[in-house]
Amino acid sequence: TPGRSLRALQVRVFALTWVSYASYYLTRKNFSVVKARLEEDLGLSLTELGGIETAYLAVYAIGQFVSGSLGDRFGARKVLGVGMIGSALCAWSLGASSLLWPIGIAFALNAAFQSTGWSNNVKAMTPWFSRERRGLVMAFWSTNFQVGGLVATALAGYLLVNFGWRLAFHIPATWVATAGALVLLFLVERPQDAGLEPVVEGED
Repeated sequence: TPGRSLRALQVRVFALTWVSYASYYLTRKNFSVVKARLEEDLGLSLTELGGIETAYLAVYAIGQFVSGSLGDRFGARKVLGVGMIGSALCAWSLGASSLLWPIGIAFALNAAFQSTGWSNNVKAMTPWFSRERRGLVMAFWSTNFQVGGLVATALAGYLLVNFGWRLAFHIPATWVATAGALVLLFLVERPQDAGLEPVVEGED
């Protein structure tokens, strides 16, 4: 029935976008976890590492404005999928690099892809829930950045200690690319795209 179909798709969209935003942290937090090892193994100075992180933050801030416009133009599903896979490729490249400039460029590009996450996941969620329920739903949904940050830091630390700093980038990147592919394949942006009526205020 339409009611059951709507509920099932609401659960799907909630789960995919929750996992999506939580997963972004896996290719974001690992740099701060491993940077001391980069200093030791590659001879990068604290000033150089700080410059890389500053470049990341600058690109991320600019990207936040651009990514919202891209989502309006191309749709949240495509922007999220490309953003996650792009972030994964950047993280993989960073983990394969040994020189300052390739590492810095990879992390700065990663920031651009990372900036696709928040605005487009929120955009994907909005059509599925009425204003009356959106506050409660988003309260649960917003746990993704807390869980994502905790898991990302713990995972990067575990991989660093047990397998080395390169795998602390490569293994999370593999997961993020997989999650991005799932978003591309299964995220439905609006009830109308599944042949359903738009959500009526107070009836979802």
